[in-house]
Amino acid sequence: MNFALFPMGSHGDVHPFLGLALQMQKRGHGVSIATNGLFRDLIERHGIEFHEVGTAEEAERIQGNPDVWHPRRGLVLLARQMILPYIRRQFEVANSLSRARNTTLVGSALGFGVRFAHEVHGFPYATLHLQPSVLWSRFASPRLARLTWMSPNAPVWLKQCQYFAGRWLLMDRHILKDCNAIRESSKLAPIRTCSELLHSPQRVCAMFPEWYAPTQPDWPVNVVHTGFPLWDENDTDPLPSNVREFLDSGSPPIVFTPGTGNSQARTFFKAAVGAIQRTGQRGIFLTRHTEHLPEFSDATIRHFEYVPLKKLMPHAAAIVYHGGIGTLSQALVGGIPQLVVPMAFDQPDNSERILRLGVGTRLWPSQCNAALMAQKLKHLLESQSIQLASKEIAKRLIANDGLKKTCDHLEKPTY
Repeated sequence: MNFALFPMGSHGDVHPFLGLALQMQKRGHGVSIATNGLFRDLIERHGIEFHEVGTAEEAERIQGNPDVWHPRRGLVLLARQMILPYIRRQFEVANSLSRARNTTLVGSALGFGVRFAHEVHGFPYATLHLQPSVLWSRFASPRLARLTWMSPNAPVWLKQCQYFAGRWLLMDRHILKDCNAIRESSKLAPIRTCSELLHSPQRVCAMFPEWYAPTQPDWPVNVVHTGFPLWDENDTDPLPSNVREFLDSGSPPIVFTPGTGNSQARTFFKAAVGAIQRTGQRGIFLTRHTEHLPEFSDATIRHFEYVPLKKLMPHAAAIVYHGGIGTLSQALVGGIPQLVVPMAFDQPDNSERILRLGVGTRLWPSQCNAALMAQKLKHLLESQSIQLASKEIAKRLIANDGLKKTCDHLEKPTY
């Protein structure tokens, strides 16, 4: 079989697709990845065929926009600059690959162009959802921002009204008209809302466990849970010597990371420096964007551009991060407490699920200062219930093999 994968987003969005591609390649399938040029070297270095959909400069420009991490403006930016401009490019690549190789298309929720290619030509098509926030439900509504939360006991009609309003304000009013213009040019019927395009009508893989986000009555009927993907770059290699030396030189550190695509995290790291000083802990700062790091001379803090979390988590005391699903899943496997500072996209919803699981706590960005962060960290490190819950969840994930289960499901012959 041949598969063409279409991830969109940051490293946390692309890594699971690359891990899946490698799993497929081991099974003898032909596989290619079509995504932003920012990831060309990473993908080709692992021996996977690459097709460019968007340039590295375009991705860097989006990541450098301060609005990208705003809870409302970030979603609008996502629609205008990460979905709409790439519909035709995805469509062209998908059309080319499927016609030439009888290829199954595998996209994300942002793969509107992949969905159009499926509708026009009938190519087999599956959607992978890395996070449950894109699977809206009027029974268990995902939390999309600090001020949009409704109690689980809120009336269903009220949750539905909130969803309709949010869908219109954050996406449909900005790109629905243009989407329908593209559909008309391809002789496709117009859609009433962009949310119709989020899920494949054939196969949808929820790449997280059932206990993390249980199936809801109003989810698409073809959703199958396959588990966390848990692939990390270089995660089979030993820890770099400089990382190992720091780990061996003292107590387990707290890991701080605002996400691989976040270049707007100066406030986050400034609070982290102060929190470390207040708690007397050690810290590891992970970011590829050194321009937003504050000055620090404390020997208890060390900065690294990248360390595989799968290797690092067992040596950490806790993690402070943005709530991205990739980091979250690695922290769950590592069995360590989590402090989530959710900014946008799926992060608020993921933070809500961490609270429900009892494995961590939350600090909203507007509260992100040294004193409050130190207070939250002190609670994490001293709470026996959080420590115990973290270890129990890690035990659940010992047998997790999300990439294998996803590949098994995609290999099934009937689409």
